[in-house]
Amino acid sequence: MKKIYTGALVFDPETHTFLSRCVVTEEDRILAVTESADGYDDAEQIDCSGLYLIPGLVDVHTHGRAGTDFTETYTGDPEKDRQTTDAMMLSYARRGTTSVMATLASAPVDNWLDTTAFLADYARSSHAGAHIPGIHLEGNFLSQKRRGAHAQELLIPPSADILEKIAALTDGLVLHTSIAPELEGSDAYIAAAVRLGATVGIAHSDATFEEAQHAIRSGARSFTHTFNAMSPLHHRMPGCVGAALITDEAY
Repeated sequence: MKKIYTGALVFDPETHTFLSRCVVTEEDRILAVTESADGYDDAEQIDCSGLYLIPGLVDVHTHGRAGTDFTETYTGDPEKDRQTTDAMMLSYARRGTTSVMATLASAPVDNWLDTTAFLADYARSSHAGAHIPGIHLEGNFLSQKRRGAHAQELLIPPSADILEKIAALTDGLVLHTSIAPELEGSDAYIAAAVRLGATVGIAHSDATFEEAQHAIRSGARSFTHTFNAMSPLHHRMPGCVGAALITDEAY
């Protein structure tokens, strides 16, 4: 059945302002944004006077919610794992986030593989709450010096073999991976990511300006929490921050 939300101030992405509009939906899809409710007499009308409406938010870097980290969603108990993930997805949706790149922090590789397989299967199933369009690997292939909260004993050189195993499990989901590009094996890792259709971000890195630029030329397309856990800006050593600020090829 169609629904029409009336009386709200609706976010307009072209003008970056809120305008008085009506939003028409059917099932889980927005059909139209109109100036009035005329022509929708058959739709259920929902009065949103005094409220704001925005599109669902997309969180590209989030490690969990509702008391659970994504690396803890797989325990081998199907019913428990689904209930835990359902609670997370509902919690995201209740605060306006409707798409979540499930972000895996540093963990044993077997944990990554099991969790990715579980989340990929969950993403393809019917469930309430936010949607999981993909996996974000933010861990393991990071700088010891810039590791932040990541456990030192879990950090290893970038492995194209591990990435290929993860990619095989995602089965059509978006795959994003964050690495420290100064580490040995990074060139082969970035090349594998590009070949597999994954995107690469520079994160938790002590890379020099030149090493960061090299990673961008090789296919890296973003910087993860810029200024945090990366080599800082210095007038003689621009570092990761300097590379992030001047490049148009990575966001």
